[in-house]
Amino acid sequence: MKKLVLTLASLFLVSALTTAQKVDYDKEKGKEYADQVEETMGVYDNAEMTAYVNKIGERLVAQLEEPLFDFQFKMVPTSVPNAFALPGGYLYVTTGLIPLLESEDELACVMAHEIIHAQNRHAVKSMRRGILPAILQIPGNIVGAFNSQLGNSINNPIQAISSLGMASYSRKQETEADTEGVALAAKAGYDPQALKSALTRLAGATEIMSGEAETKSYLSDHPYTPDRVAKIDKLISSFDYPKSAGVSSDFLREFDGVLIGDDPTHGVVSEQLYIHPEFNFRMLFPDEWEIEAQRDMVAAQSKDEKSGVIGSFEISDVSPDSAGQAFLAELNPQYHSYIHGNEKVMISGRPGYMVSFQGDSGKETVYGFRLWIKYDNVLQSFYAVGYLDQRKTLEEIMYSIRHLSDEERSKVEISHLNIVNATGDENLEAVNKRTNSDIDPKLSALINGVELDAKLEQGTQIKTVVSTPYFE
Repeated sequence: MKKLVLTLASLFLVSALTTAQKVDYDKEKGKEYADQVEETMGVYDNAEMTAYVNKIGERLVAQLEEPLFDFQFKMVPTSVPNAFALPGGYLYVTTGLIPLLESEDELACVMAHEIIHAQNRHAVKSMRRGILPAILQIPGNIVGAFNSQLGNSINNPIQAISSLGMASYSRKQETEADTEGVALAAKAGYDPQALKSALTRLAGATEIMSGEAETKSYLSDHPYTPDRVAKIDKLISSFDYPKSAGVSSDFLREFDGVLIGDDPTHGVVSEQLYIHPEFNFRMLFPDEWEIEAQRDMVAAQSKDEKSGVIGSFEISDVSPDSAGQAFLAELNPQYHSYIHGNEKVMISGRPGYMVSFQGDSGKETVYGFRLWIKYDNVLQSFYAVGYLDQRKTLEEIMYSIRHLSDEERSKVEISHLNIVNATGDENLEAVNKRTNSDIDPKLSALINGVELDAKLEQGTQIKTVVSTPYFE
């Protein structure tokens, strides 16, 4: 008997140590990824709204039987409607999600879903590469000359975007987060029905913004929204969820004025033009190239994913010559044979330094370069790579960099959510016209839950979007 007790105790200890090690890994990776996300995407600077989100998060976590982590809740300024959890309990709500929600119950259900992803360690089990790191997949040893020498200013954003590919969970994990999430929300005094309306509205908004209807596919790793809603409905039919006190009855006012769209401070994309208003420059990418702007960083790749550009920008006293020479001094000798050129350049009258590479991939010749440009007090650092037939295109992108014109500056706008009351003698279309609301009519009808031509009762709260010039 004594031997059995010792054996069971040993097994328990091993299990406990293994669990602790896993949790420590989540905490370590979560902190690493959280730092990258916040460096790359930024944190939304609004204390009142962040405190409100944090209050909801703490209320939900308090209902976990054994929280594995000290959960943290923050908002990030991006137009992408999303909430996501990193390993270790770091949870983020995007500003782009807020306009699609109608109540604190909906936000709480979405956050509960993400809390379960973190609590059940789904994130570390589902890490995937993002699309932009595909730039590094071009064959040939020449890419190593870039990949091993990118430095934190570029490499960290790549890792952050790659890690955000994280949010591609299996169907089983999504279902688990749905079922356990609504149970957690109900336990915290929220209406679990709200997850259904939030998911349905999010799917509708995605359809409007993308122009593509959601379809059911057994090849997709993401559950079909109507199926998710049906499962949730079946699950919560047996729930007893008396609503608790403390749930805001004026949810929309809590987020009146929240950022809509992208934060121009970090750089914006307008069709194929990348504009950084704070650093006063622009650059033009070819048609059909995919462009992603992050905080003081831009990444773009061709439709066939055979060429791409990554750039980062920082205020620095370092000259392009010094940056280029430092790069060469640190370059692994095994890559020296790929150096094709090493010279000073002028880009739109600004000094630059370019180190170009060329090598055989086994099928096609690969061409690439590192380029540093000094624009006022900003050091721009670029990495470009592609097959040799794309050399002219890659260089044309660099030579498109110049200061913003007055016309380009005038087109940079910043948009905010504005909650207004209907007068009682107007429909949604009239409200949008009266307030100069800059929003797609179909999307306006969806997020407000009314038809465009339906007469509104006096005092009805309506979400509008107001855009103002970024430069006064």
